[in-house]
Parts: sequence; structure tokens; C-alpha cells
Amino acid sequence: MHLLRLLIAGVETLEHGELPVHVGKHGDQLLAIKRGEIAFDECEKWRKSLQLKLDAALEHSPLPEKPDYAAANDWLIRARRSRI
Repeated sequence: MHLLRLLIAGVETLEHGELPVHVGKHGDQLLAIKRGEIAFDECEKWRKSLQLKLDAALEHSPLPEKPDYAAANDWLIRARRSRI
């Protein structure tokens, strides 16, 4: 279930440039997997489909190849200081 959730998040992130917090329309299906209500073969089929989508999304992602390390570090410092 967690692998599928991460693949869904990866596809969304690569396609739209933002990391989703909620699983949206996939929530019920992921919870059904967690409860053991969906067979492993069906989960594996979905995983393979998501992996193909992830690979395709990587090819056309609007994200830069490398993060802006300075901006990320500045944000982290501001976040930590705001918690003091």
C-alpha cells in the first residue's frame, strides 16, 4: 500500500511540480489494499502501471534536474528559527 502511495505521489510530483499530501481518489483503494481486500496480483498490476507512468512523467517533468539547494537551505533555516 505504501509503495503504491509513494508511486502515486511521485507521478503527481513529476507531472505537476508539487508534492501531494492527500491521495485523493485513490484513498479507498489504498485502504482496501491495507486491509488485505485486494489480491497481490492486482496490486502488482497497479504497481507496474504506476511505474510506467512515473517513468513517462520523468521524461516530461517541469521540475529542474537539480534542486535549488540555497533556497531549500534558506527555507529550512527560517522554518527552524520560527519554531524557537
